[in-house]
Amino acid sequence: MKKFLLMMFFVVSAVILCGCYKPYDKRVNVAAGVRSDTIENNIITRPFIGAYSLLAGEGIDIKDVKSWRNDAGIMEIQVSGHNRAVYTKQFEYRVEWVNDKGVRMEAQQTVWLRVSAKAMSDFSFTATAPSKDAVDFKINTRKAKG
Repeated sequence: MKKFLLMMFFVVSAVILCGCYKPYDKRVNVAAGVRSDTIENNIITRPFIGAYSLLAGEGIDIKDVKSWRNDAGIMEIQVSGHNRAVYTKQFEYRVEWVNDKGVRMEAQQTVWLRVSAKAMSDFSFTATAPSKDAVDFKINTRKAKG
């Protein structure tokens, strides 16, 4: 009977946690090791570590991505998120701007920039396109180097 109740507890918990999952903006690619773990990449692939990681969290979640045009007509973006880890998480991001033809725009601003997100805290960063020609963007992240 104890085993059955314990099994039901885990099944109900998994269903509740899956229902709470909210997908983030797909233009932001959060790399493994930076993002918070999800059921797909944790409990199935790393069952023993996954249970703790799923509950406690060990990475960042992207909460919101906003874009707008400033007074000069240049696109700007703001990415907001939350660090679920119990320690400061450092990562790097790079914004790739795209023109109306879908072609990536080369620019000096297309470099890796570091973000330091304090433990269990919200964070945000902004970026400005290199010219008025930018109509969309893609953000890549990776673990901070050094």
